[in-house]
Amino acid sequence: EAHHLVWSEKYSSEEYRCIEKLSKNCESLLLLTATPEQAGQDSHFARLKLLDPARFHSLSEYKKEQKDLTQVNSLIQKLLTDNSLDDQGQSTLENYLGDTLTNDAQSNISKLLDRHGTGRVLFRNTRSTIRGFPNRLVHPQPLDLEMSSQINSSNIYPETEFSDDQWLSVDPRVSWLVNKVKTLKPNKILVICHHAKTAIQLDNYLNLRMGIRSASFYEDLSIVERDRAAAYFAEGANPDELDNGDGAQVLLCSEIGSEGRNFQFAKHLILFDLPLNPDLLEQRIGRLDRIGQKNDIHIHVPYIKNTAQEVLFHWIHSGINLFSESCSAGFEIYNKFAEELESMIASSPISDTTILDNLINRTKLFTAEVLNNLQDGRDKLLEINSCNKEIAYELISEIKSYDNPNEINDYMDLVFDQFGVDSEFHSEYSYILRPSEHMHENFPGLSNEGNTITFDRNKALSRDDIEFLSWEHPMVTESMEMIQNSEFGNTAVAMIQLESLPKGTLFIESWFAINIIAEKELQLDHFLPLHPIRFLLDSNSKNFSEILPYEKLSRLCTSLPKKTALAIVDKTKSITQSIVSASQCMADDKVIAIKAIAKKTMQEQLQHELDRLVALKKVNPTVRDEEIDYLRNRIKTSLEHIDRAEYQLQAVRLIVNN
Repeated sequence: EAHHLVWSEKYSSEEYRCIEKLSKNCESLLLLTATPEQAGQDSHFARLKLLDPARFHSLSEYKKEQKDLTQVNSLIQKLLTDNSLDDQGQSTLENYLGDTLTNDAQSNISKLLDRHGTGRVLFRNTRSTIRGFPNRLVHPQPLDLEMSSQINSSNIYPETEFSDDQWLSVDPRVSWLVNKVKTLKPNKILVICHHAKTAIQLDNYLNLRMGIRSASFYEDLSIVERDRAAAYFAEGANPDELDNGDGAQVLLCSEIGSEGRNFQFAKHLILFDLPLNPDLLEQRIGRLDRIGQKNDIHIHVPYIKNTAQEVLFHWIHSGINLFSESCSAGFEIYNKFAEELESMIASSPISDTTILDNLINRTKLFTAEVLNNLQDGRDKLLEINSCNKEIAYELISEIKSYDNPNEINDYMDLVFDQFGVDSEFHSEYSYILRPSEHMHENFPGLSNEGNTITFDRNKALSRDDIEFLSWEHPMVTESMEMIQNSEFGNTAVAMIQLESLPKGTLFIESWFAINIIAEKELQLDHFLPLHPIRFLLDSNSKNFSEILPYEKLSRLCTSLPKKTALAIVDKTKSITQSIVSASQCMADDKVIAIKAIAKKTMQEQLQHELDRLVALKKVNPTVRDEEIDYLRNRIKTSLEHIDRAEYQLQAVRLIVNN
């Protein structure tokens, strides 16, 4: 939630100063936010400065560049549509690039993206690019106020003026909330309030007085307590899960629940109150309106008539249309009208509605102008750079083929069984893991209380309380290392029956793996594959690896009684050692060839990037010498590490033809 890093030329937040100090001592920095300009353009610039201080050194220069991009974007659009420019357009782009345009539109666009400063450090995908989001359906609910009520009509959070929970009996939103929850039962409902005290008191009221299953989620809870509340709310959301009491129907959150949590298994959002900052409202709606949501979002907004709440609702709904459509410029719009809006709120109830209508109309016009400028300006260029669809689809295809829950489920099921980890069925592709009395040593990542895990990515995305086990998860990778670095399961004896071979024919199947010790940042596994090297030799060192591949051989093999297997090993010890030695000689030759290919591939890829940066520096002074030196050193270091890579014998299987 990097938008919390607030900065201006006169002030910087404690959070910003903390990350600024941290960034000076870190080799890498990654900032994530769904609303990058929530705190304004100055803060947005300051975060870019954290990422690349040499490039983003002047706020005034940055703002000027952003204005210039509108003209550049229109020229890029023309390049994309008909690959042609008039003389003036060509001259403009060549001046901007500091280079001559080529006949290849894509090449020209790539050069522009390199020259466009934020494209080197900022990537942004918008809803219109990604698509597949649900519809937002807003349900406003104006409520009457009792004449004798003590509610302050000029306060958008009137409950804060009460010292205790007496407001619950006079605020019409409370009785409306109870009726709405009962009407929507058994649907899950997320309720968001601005203040933690409001959420806590509503939770107690629903739970203790009305008998409604609810939980509260606010900043004073520990992370573990928040996780428990979110898990209680998520229980029963998936019909495929075992009966677990259905959990809470309602989760009441303070503003801290507006960020970072995934509740897309719910489709009803009740905004018990509204924040002044539209970007914060966008964050609230984003808890349900996100990738993975399968239903339309129902946004319920209760407000008290003739109060500040009504003014704020109509300004947001009719002026910005934020309940129905996502808006990426909410903070800029709010800043434009903040003084007028807050003055109108403070003087509620307003006697002359034409004043509010006038404000709403001007807000509507300004919103359309801002969004149009964003579309015409930097956002389009940024989107082109953020998603190369050809590369993206290729990556997605690879991920889908790799992200097969069946394979990792079967593998880890064997691992849990062999190491004595209790595995209890939770739901499809999901299990509850617990240590058992028969467990071999400490199993990586397994807590004493147990873990709830899933191999289903979609389920993990909707359930923060369930760990997603992929091939990269520490529990998986560390259990593999535990197997590789021990003698557990690295030898076997088997029998086959092949009439084409003499009885008693002995085979040794040996597996080798290349071991390379290098910094992860070099990413040498991209060039030096970690796939095992396999050999199948008979007693005469004849290579049967191609004739009998692993899958075919394993189908032919049958196990032997332990006593028989030990006797065979004892009688064939000398010949087995001889065959393994012959396999190691073959592995020597194989590894030399693999390393040669790895060095060639690495040099081709990194040298291409190095040549690109050297050429780019001639027209773009923002490319730093440190970047070029880093790549040169990376090539040199990678060559040294690949040369030093060694192979290790990982496993041996002795096979006898009977």
